[in-house]
Parts: sequence; structure tokens; C-alpha cells
Amino acid sequence: MLARYTTKLVAFVFSTVTRQWGIAASCSWSALGAEEPPNRYGLGCFDCVDGCFYWTVPWVDKILVLDGLKMEFSIINYAHRVEDGLRAPVAVDREGKPGMLTVGEYMGNGKFRLSRIAKQSDSESPNERLSENIIELPNYDNEYFTLGAAEGFIFLRGIPGDEKIEDSSSEDFYIDPEEIEYYSVDVKTAEFEMICAMDMDKCYFHVCPYFRFAPPSAKLCV
Repeated sequence: MLARYTTKLVAFVFSTVTRQWGIAASCSWSALGAEEPPNRYGLGCFDCVDGCFYWTVPWVDKILVLDGLKMEFSIINYAHRVEDGLRAPVAVDREGKPGMLTVGEYMGNGKFRLSRIAKQSDSESPNERLSENIIELPNYDNEYFTLGAAEGFIFLRGIPGDEKIEDSSSEDFYIDPEEIEYYSVDVKTAEFEMICAMDMDKCYFHVCPYFRFAPPSAKLCV
């Protein structure tokens, strides 16, 4: 469990042996080289990659990292977000070079950006952006939202815009879409694939991806 205070950030863990909560990690905002983020941003949404937890909200130019093995906080200085407050999931290519992360971000106007950065570096500029890949998403009428990442995939929700219908009298009118579409992006190949479509009343803001379960193509559990 993570708790934020005016001057510091604290991670608590629950011991199954003592049946009590204890402080596992604590660090001041100043030691992280950051100011306390605005209260309107929480820390509930994160991605877990190779034993580390990543928060791309609430700062627009930093990624908060908690090493789950060392129980240490750190900051990746990386301006990655186009719009303030939008979630940018963090993933890793399982067959790629160790220490490399991919940040996925919807840029608007049917474009999605995959940015590859160095998790650790001995150079003077660690966490350097190494490359970018801009993907053109299908159906530009969709309004996309990033939902999370796991196992080398980043997941998005696409809500179609109102559908335009022309009747016999040539008067245009619009109907609301009936379904919301869910997609995956492979961070290695940049392949964009539709997973499923659900009724509009089933609009999920977070997903829990699962793998290696039948059917083999299943990647998303909401």
C-alpha cells in the first residue's frame, strides 16, 4: 500500500507472519527531486514490470518507480505525456534488451506513440529516450483511452463517436454507438489488434490482463 504525505511518500507492506502492517520504504519528495504532486492526482493506477512498480501520473515530466525487491523509490526524468492527467502505461519487450522500457501514450487524432527509454544507464543522461514509433490507429472516429500494460502488451479502450445517418429526406441525424471496443498493442512489433467489443454500459477504466489460459487468443479480462 502506498501513502502520500506533504513531505514524503511511504510504502506499507502487510506481514502474514506478524499479521501487522509495517513501513517498507519511505522517501521525501525533495530526495526524489520532485515536488509534492497536486492532490487531484492519486497513485492508484500503476504498472508492474520485472518486480518494479511504475506510476506515470501525476507528473508530466517524471515517472515514479518503486523497486519491489530493494524497496527503494526513484524517479525517471522523462517528459512523456501529451495531455496533463492522461495515463501512459509502461511495458517491456520480453525478448528485448534488458533495462529497456516502453512508454505507450495516446496522442489524439488517431495516433499512438511508443517511446523506448533506458531504465538504467551509466551515461550522464540516464533514462534517455532512445527511439519513438508513431502508430496510426484505425477508425479515427474512436476516442481512445489507455488502460494498462502486461506481458509486452499495452491495452486501450476505443469509444466510437456518434454515427451519422442520412435518411430519405436528406436530413442528417446521429445515433449513439452501441459498443465499446478494446484493443492491444504489441510493444515489440507495434501490432494493433482488436480484442473484443462490449455493450456501452460495460465501460471499464482499468483492466486485468491474463495470459496462457484457454482460449489461446485471450489477452484481456475485465
